[in-house]
Amino acid sequence: MVRFHGQSDTYLLWKGARMIDFMPFIGDGCGNTFLVLSQRYCDRHADDHIRRLWKATGVDSVLILQKSLRGDIRMLVPGNDGIRGDESGEFCGNGARVAAAFYLRHLGQSPVIESRGGVLFPTIVEESAVSVEFPLPEERGGIVLAGGEPHVRTARKMTPPELMRFCNGRSRRVSANRVAICSSLHLLVQTFEHSINKFTGCCGTGCIAMAYLAYRERRVERRVTVEAPGGQLTVDIRPSCIIMSGPVRLIGSMEQWITDQT
Repeated sequence: MVRFHGQSDTYLLWKGARMIDFMPFIGDGCGNTFLVLSQRYCDRHADDHIRRLWKATGVDSVLILQKSLRGDIRMLVPGNDGIRGDESGEFCGNGARVAAAFYLRHLGQSPVIESRGGVLFPTIVEESAVSVEFPLPEERGGIVLAGGEPHVRTARKMTPPELMRFCNGRSRRVSANRVAICSSLHLLVQTFEHSINKFTGCCGTGCIAMAYLAYRERRVERRVTVEAPGGQLTVDIRPSCIIMSGPVRLIGSMEQWITDQT
């Protein structure tokens, strides 16, 4: 049992399949920002309250950490259409890296993280640099599935309203990626995420999907730097998996973040 930032006894982090509870805080994975909440916090508050917090912080997504029976913690990344777990995405690479850095800070080890898409085994070089191993993406009918998350590459510029119609007006919703290949070792990627209907600082699964697609087309090497508006990730394509690595920051309390943004 570890206290979180010296807060009251109500907010504690428990290891393994037991209770996880802590004060809401902000995490950043390569410019992809998260409001990180415990499941117990969500149980104590209505969805509308959490949506108000999401809007007030201005972060990209909410990351909910729960107890897990398959790993050390379970993560959910809900979209605009629902806070509860049934509406969460399959995988979130940057969310997993934030969760791993948080677990390391308070429990001193790298966690096994369960998500809807499977179990992840992050490798932590240090708290500010975390790698996650993903299964190789699948290609289905022009869609690249990275960790189960559907991505497509867009050939033309579209406005946000056009992108919303493009991403959501299909039999399966997809995230749209603008890609520029600078060299065989360097990609530029900007992702419009279907779950929140906006561009984010960095989408981990989008970077993986676009790097893998470019590699399959023999336009980049196995190991490539992917630059997003929020920062740089390294994508290492191996015969049986992909390793995504990049920076992580545990910024601080939700209240301080809101104060700093105003």
